[in-house]
Amino acid sequence: MRGVKSIVALGLVLSLIILISLATPYLAQETISVPSCGYVTVYPSDSYGNIKTTFVTGDFVYLTLRSQYTCTVTLTVTLRDPTGGVTTIINNQQQYLPASTNVVISLFQVTSANPSGQWTIYATLSGVGVPPMAIEVNPPPPPPPPGPPGWLLITIVVIAVAAVLGILAVVLMRGRGRAEEERTRVLPAPVQPAQPAPERERTKVGVILYRLRLPNGMEIPVSEPIRVFGRETFEKYGLPKDVLDFITREDRGGHFKIYMRGMKWFIEDSGSTNGTLLNGVEIRGKGPQELKDGDEISPGGVIRLVFQIEKAEVK
Repeated sequence: MRGVKSIVALGLVLSLIILISLATPYLAQETISVPSCGYVTVYPSDSYGNIKTTFVTGDFVYLTLRSQYTCTVTLTVTLRDPTGGVTTIINNQQQYLPASTNVVISLFQVTSANPSGQWTIYATLSGVGVPPMAIEVNPPPPPPPPGPPGWLLITIVVIAVAAVLGILAVVLMRGRGRAEEERTRVLPAPVQPAQPAPERERTKVGVILYRLRLPNGMEIPVSEPIRVFGRETFEKYGLPKDVLDFITREDRGGHFKIYMRGMKWFIEDSGSTNGTLLNGVEIRGKGPQELKDGDEISPGGVIRLVFQIEKAEVK
């Protein structure tokens, strides 16, 4: 009986550890009240706006803001590394926040030269300070957990063996009564041949080459090797007017264009008013920029589009 109680206690402890580990990332999320914005939630994240507090070499550190109401804030972000060094990444930058929409801001890329350990992010929104947010940069691997005591292992093994023997006894007793009645063996069902994979999806105008995935889950399939995108394109997909106002119309040259050169895809800002971000970096006036599968495009910095190359299925 004592062994059973020990197993139950161990299970409760492991469950508590799992719950704490799942909840820990959300402790990095802070919510403050900002004039004209209502409540604004701020937290470190990945490029998709998912909460993230541990970063290794090669990762980009992002800051995600989500406002209760549509507003514009003055944003300042400062970093403090484990050595005590302080660096201001963003200084009094005007940032537009659409209501209830994640705005992902790139801070820096982690390199092997960055001090390892706990970093602290300090942010202010229109003069309102956000509580310090801690992240781990290039953390050392955790030590292996200590093994369970010997008596507990012996108890678990004894209980497992007893349970297996009990199950085998029940199965043998039931099987003995049926053995005399079963005279034939049921052949297994024939294996169905694998169905050929479908061809790449086609639209009315041709084969889909890539898609642009919107934050609302909708996708824009594209079959042209060169296409200009503007406000009229996104009006069809239910984007709010306060977002569309930041995107240049197609009859004025469009906001940006995507085209294929050789075997690669490229994006180029079309001289838009509010610019275009590629993975958080402004590309207006920089000419063609290579596009890769999964890259994020943000026209005017008000909406995040994910570039997804369509994969052809081979028959």
